[in-house]
Amino acid sequence: MKKALLTLVAVAATLSASAIVSPGFASQRTHGTPGMFIEQRVDQTIEVGPGAMMSPSRAETPSMEYCLAADPYTALAFNNQTPGMQVAQAFEFTATDATKYAGNNLTEISYYTGINETTGNNNNITACTVFLTYDLQAEPFYSQYYDQVPNTRFTKVTVPLETPYTIEAGKAFYVGVKYTLAHEDDIMLVVDNTSHSGDEGGWYAAADAGVAQSAFKWDNLAPSGYGFIWTAATLCGNNLPTDFVDVTLTNNVPIAETGSQFGFYALLENAASNEITSVEYTIQVGTQEAKVYTTEGIENFGYKKQAIIGAEDLSYDVASKEPIDIVLTVTKVNGVPNNSESNVGTGTITIIPAGAGYSRNIVVEEATGTWCGYCPIGITTMETIRETYPDGEVIPVAVHGPSANDDPMYSSTYAKVFNTLFSSQGVPSCMLNRTLVAFPDMSELADALQYMQSYPAIATVNATAAFTDDTKAKVQIDSKFAFTFEDNSSRSIYRLAFGVTEDQVGPYNQTNYYSGAPYDYYGWENLGETVSVTYNDVARQLNSYAGILNTIPGTVVAGKEYEHSYTLTLSGVSNKDNINIIVYIMDTKTGEVVNACTIKTRDIQGGVADMIVDTNDAPVEYFNLQGIRVANPAEGQIYIRRQGTQATKVLF
Repeated sequence: MKKALLTLVAVAATLSASAIVSPGFASQRTHGTPGMFIEQRVDQTIEVGPGAMMSPSRAETPSMEYCLAADPYTALAFNNQTPGMQVAQAFEFTATDATKYAGNNLTEISYYTGINETTGNNNNITACTVFLTYDLQAEPFYSQYYDQVPNTRFTKVTVPLETPYTIEAGKAFYVGVKYTLAHEDDIMLVVDNTSHSGDEGGWYAAADAGVAQSAFKWDNLAPSGYGFIWTAATLCGNNLPTDFVDVTLTNNVPIAETGSQFGFYALLENAASNEITSVEYTIQVGTQEAKVYTTEGIENFGYKKQAIIGAEDLSYDVASKEPIDIVLTVTKVNGVPNNSESNVGTGTITIIPAGAGYSRNIVVEEATGTWCGYCPIGITTMETIRETYPDGEVIPVAVHGPSANDDPMYSSTYAKVFNTLFSSQGVPSCMLNRTLVAFPDMSELADALQYMQSYPAIATVNATAAFTDDTKAKVQIDSKFAFTFEDNSSRSIYRLAFGVTEDQVGPYNQTNYYSGAPYDYYGWENLGETVSVTYNDVARQLNSYAGILNTIPGTVVAGKEYEHSYTLTLSGVSNKDNINIIVYIMDTKTGEVVNACTIKTRDIQGGVADMIVDTNDAPVEYFNLQGIRVANPAEGQIYIRRQGTQATKVLF
């Protein structure tokens, strides 16, 4: 059974059950291993040449395009590549799929051209060799040269095989393309930038001119965060599978109140060779009778395309601290039984008493670094959060790391956050309440924030703080819960954790890969490759990743307020009068941030905000809305004017 969490789930609330979404729905992002590649966004795709027309073999027999990658999204090149370098890409046709498609012919191999970084509008590589091999470290058993590749960028190229290959049951093989770079600035590896469950579609290699293909050193791109390289094969035959879909991901809000309606959604993938136009499915919540749903008239749902199904009219009338199972089963496709082995998706939901839930604050912990050239987009997003949610409904935490990259704002106490949450996600990326991953572009993050704020929290927390001296702050915390919890061990699964962030840190030099880009990257495209930045919300100190023992009682009564006092000793802070204190309620079983609150600089007693200071003689500084210091403000733009401790927005 499939069980997973969609990272851009908020879109589901606005889509009908028959809506079609791009394969990038699960997790699109524009990042990866720092220093490994440079990238160029795919802004258009064209299909020309022989591949634009159906070959005679495809016209006479049923056919399908077999591709493990989602839609093309980004093009990559190697750092320090040279003209004459050989580049190859491939995907694995697994033994399982070989059995599924046995007896059919592989008749064409397709890929996308890239772009020349300097000219920005053409492809210099007009010849390629397609190949089939049983072992990437061996010479191919089939290869074919092709010299009709168009010189247009991001163009789908389809090479008809002179000798089709008949697929054998249980016999895995690789399908690939290789070519020679014409210029050092050719960006040729077109990827989908999408998270996948396997590694079969992300193979790439680079070698010097003249090296035999058997000597290529192959690597798997998928773990870097860029997804799969776009390579496809056309299959023809009378034995292609028809009429079944796989359930790949599911989503629902994790908490709802008794009597209230909630939704449950599943992402389907068409695993058949034919178009899917209707789907019948059931949804069962707990022990209730399953409801039956049918979608009709689905369009453009061909092989490997995806669609969202689900329902918004689900409910459960009995409160339960223990999660209640939700099961979605796709029973029919195009009116016939769905024979997929992955036809079930599951989820769970906690049901709390009506009116007992609390509003939810969201901690956005972002993986970032001065060394990360794609991180400026996250800097802009974190500044937007500060401006949009000034009262702490959303709490930004910029986690710099790792220390090996010589980031001056690295915090060893936040290292587990960086390593645990972001090592497999790439940089920049962010985690919302340590449950939901998102790319830190506000245009994408807004949907995830809206989704998380749409359901209640089972606990709430409020806090105040006062400095007792220059290194200590006493924090007073009040917490309440929606349920009564009894724990005989007197060790509650819920604990408090304390974080400290600091504003106005630096300035330090920020690497900026968006410099000179032909797209709008919130103004970073107009700045240099290195930018002097003053940083806010810098993660400085975390007192316990999982929470501190005995900060919440082992037994709590629903609705009762529990007080706790904690003395926070500051470390790694440049200026105590620029700090923010974050109080987390942690679930030690799941690692989730149940709820949180922040005490901002202005609200900590005994700090500079409590003092009356004459700042008339202090120098005036201007910053743009991304927090970047500006020496000469431009007319007609909004800036932040800071003089001493006073900051205001001004229009020039």
